[in-house]
Amino acid sequence: MYRWKVCEENLLCTFAMYNLEKQPVRVETIRREGDFCFPAVIPRAVFLTKVMIPGFGGAYLFADNGGMGYLPDDIPRDFLYEAAKTRLREVRDYMEDFRQSFGYRPKEPADRLRAAEELLAAQGETAPAGKALCEILKAGEAMVLLAAENKTAARGRRDNFCLGGCMKGFTDGGETWRKAFVKPFGHGVIPLHWGCLEPVRGENHYDLVLAMLDWCKEHGITVRGHALVWFCCFWEGQSWMRDMTFPEVREHVVRRAEMLMRARPNGFDYVDINEPLQNNPYNFTLDQFFAICKDVYDVVKKWSPQTKIMVNLCNEWQEKCSFDPNKFEENVTARAAIGLPGFAPEMEYVWSVDDFLQKCREEGLVVDVLGLQMHDYPYELFGTMQLLEFWHQKWGLPIHLTEVSAPSSMEQTPYAMRRRPGPVTAYWHRPWDEWLQAQWYHDFVTLFYSLDYVECCVSWSLSDEPRQWADYLEGHVNEMFRLQAYCYDGLLDEENRPKPAYHTLCGLAEQWGLKTGGAHPDETG
Repeated sequence: MYRWKVCEENLLCTFAMYNLEKQPVRVETIRREGDFCFPAVIPRAVFLTKVMIPGFGGAYLFADNGGMGYLPDDIPRDFLYEAAKTRLREVRDYMEDFRQSFGYRPKEPADRLRAAEELLAAQGETAPAGKALCEILKAGEAMVLLAAENKTAARGRRDNFCLGGCMKGFTDGGETWRKAFVKPFGHGVIPLHWGCLEPVRGENHYDLVLAMLDWCKEHGITVRGHALVWFCCFWEGQSWMRDMTFPEVREHVVRRAEMLMRARPNGFDYVDINEPLQNNPYNFTLDQFFAICKDVYDVVKKWSPQTKIMVNLCNEWQEKCSFDPNKFEENVTARAAIGLPGFAPEMEYVWSVDDFLQKCREEGLVVDVLGLQMHDYPYELFGTMQLLEFWHQKWGLPIHLTEVSAPSSMEQTPYAMRRRPGPVTAYWHRPWDEWLQAQWYHDFVTLFYSLDYVECCVSWSLSDEPRQWADYLEGHVNEMFRLQAYCYDGLLDEENRPKPAYHTLCGLAEQWGLKTGGAHPDETG
């Protein structure tokens, strides 16, 4: 067995197991004498969990035993201590790369690493690992931000990066919303959610999609359709199409793809295949899901050949592929709390996104860009930098951050429907407020802009205003789609007044000379 002691800082309520290439390995977690135990199905393993570290906030952390992985020796290990050693090594290596690139070692991060090393060395496995991790995480973030600023200064401006926003508020937000949108954003994401655009059999509302698309084109804004292929446990899984067979789903999805592509050939700059088998209410196999994607891909290439194909994923470290969610009590409880069946479909998270991408490559489906959603808190700069490098190096594709979200409060909104929107419980540095939201956007977007392969950062909620879709969903099971996913994660407040984060993004767009819809003569005032 691989064995880990219970860690009270653990937000995942378990650990995820990976091979040395950080591919998730699906095993059943066993609780034994209060420890988490994992069968030795691979000879060496690394582990991940997400934690809250006092004095710093949340982070996803790996423990990898110096990059060699752990042997299944049944020794109960302290995760924070092992993770501290892993991240200490990684940040030290990064600091050396920084020195070679820029000619110096920043003093404050170096002092923090030295303090952490002394804490860990003085007491071995009884060391105050949380205090050491706090120093290491702060040092890593400082290094990443400084490197991003230095890279940007040395390289100069880019012409292949822009900020974007979700357009769900287009229908109800009026001119106030539209003028706010075009000032920082040069990219719009149009919802194509099947169960929301076709709430009743035989009824559709694609006129809203085409209106958004035409408006974007008038303002020189690039567009992604989200999603041309997606099956959500809410929008489809609880609507009229929930009992469809595989052939029926395939027929309907291909038909709507053809309708959209023929209506505006080459109108969408991107369309995405969303969360392949990460959400799977129909319990499709990989072959079934891929068959639908292949049909839709052929439709896009026939009717809209300039449109690029994105594969968009959530759960970016894929830890959910590492355990059976139906044998994970916290998952069953969480699903039931938001109105879903307690037990997930048997085929959900059985295959990784890598499995799907590999099948695309083998079958000739050309994927043009990867989308990482980045709304499953917590995120910190060093771990985010590692995540982006991991996916880019593995597949060699440009990356969009597609559903970026940071809240301005940890409170519950006065309006909610089936726990949507929900408050965020994990924070960054301190509990969320409007000024911290602005700082988060500044630092993370600075990182994204510094990486040549990151082409877009999409803020998923422009506004906290609780009516963000047309009123035809009133009384429908999918009416909660009109609300944002997370409480107070908008850049505008409930009255569509700008928060500091909005001004921060506008300032970065101006500083870097980014393409925005605000260049249109009707919107410059």
